[in-house]
Amino acid sequence: SNGSVDMIWINGNNFATMKEGGYLYGPWATKVPNSDNFDFTSDAIEFDYGDSINGLEMPYNTAQVAFIVNTQYLQTSEVSTISQIMDWIEANPGKFTYAAPCSVSDC
Repeated sequence: SNGSVDMIWINGNNFATMKEGGYLYGPWATKVPNSDNFDFTSDAIEFDYGDSINGLEMPYNTAQVAFIVNTQYLQTSEVSTISQIMDWIEANPGKFTYAAPCSVSDC
């Protein structure tokens, strides 16, 4: 009791549950000084796993793909297109890994 939290990272199902329960402060996201750098009408920012954020959370990043190459073993020029990546993956079984994507129902 009498606890407080200054900042917490939540998203997906946790965000939806807290929003539904009325446990979120706001709307506040557009009041943050760097909020001018975000397009809050963009679906990528306006929705968190399909649930409208309504200014109750602040996006920290948008990225379609984060791709890291260990250039000690592979040159980026060898995998600079999707086609090259697919060819490399097929030629090197077991050498490529990724975070499994999730859907709205299982995140």
